[in-house]
Amino acid sequence: MALSIVIVAASVWLALGEGDSADLAPLYLTIVVHNEEDVSRGVAPKASIPDYNGSPELMSHFADAMRAFAAMAADHRARINFGSDWTFSEGVRLYEPTFYIDLEALGHEVDAHAHQSSVLYREVREAVAAAGGNPTRVASGMEEATIQDQLEYFDHRAPEFEILWGVSLPGHGAGECTATWVWRPSRADWTLHDPDGRYVYVGHGELSIASMRSDKPSTAATRIGSTPAPCSSARGSSRRRSERKGSPIDGPRRPTRSTTGSSGSRGGTTSSRRSTCSSSAARWPTRR
Repeated sequence: MALSIVIVAASVWLALGEGDSADLAPLYLTIVVHNEEDVSRGVAPKASIPDYNGSPELMSHFADAMRAFAAMAADHRARINFGSDWTFSEGVRLYEPTFYIDLEALGHEVDAHAHQSSVLYREVREAVAAAGGNPTRVASGMEEATIQDQLEYFDHRAPEFEILWGVSLPGHGAGECTATWVWRPSRADWTLHDPDGRYVYVGHGELSIASMRSDKPSTAATRIGSTPAPCSSARGSSRRRSERKGSPIDGPRRPTRSTTGSSGSRGGTTSSRRSTCSSSAARWPTRR
């Protein structure tokens, strides 16, 4: 149970079967491995989220479980991008100072994962570094309704980020974009590919065993912009710049209510999206 919480509660690209046989194409899987901050806006505890930076015993428990998972992945020549929010990094710094070092020694990487309820992406990335990690250029956890503002925040306040993953709806509700390929988001509509775009987005797909079993093999390439518009049926709210108060360019956004906790699964997708491209992920050079 503890390991399952860590696996569901951490942002990962996992690539298996790289070149084992000339007759077999590589199999790419996307496994969600990211943790969430354990407080809301830096004050109120979050239900069902472990107190990473307040309990050394609990932090050690989760760190050891993740080390075991990371070692297993490395044994299969898989590489993990572990998405870490700020309270987990603080727990690493306080109680498990070699955790990020151990993951990186196995060939894995550490990304910044955040929903910015109280701490912005640049600070989340800096927390990884303060805990002994070498943070990548990957950011995950953005919301569809604010992604256009978020790109401006990255432009002006956090230029270290270049690769995005996990743009979603609150609670991963019905209608979420679950494209499985890679593109450069347009500033007019993040779901459209702009060959001159600054950022690379790696689509997360449906992230479920059921969708993997139902998808038909696809010959769609994973090179950037190789497929049609990823989510042409995107909601109007995701196309417009956010009108919320406290946009990412100015500071933390107002909290939103989620229908699931950190272990909520992505859902609400349609078969028309699944038929376009099979579940896949691209392995990108994420360090500078």
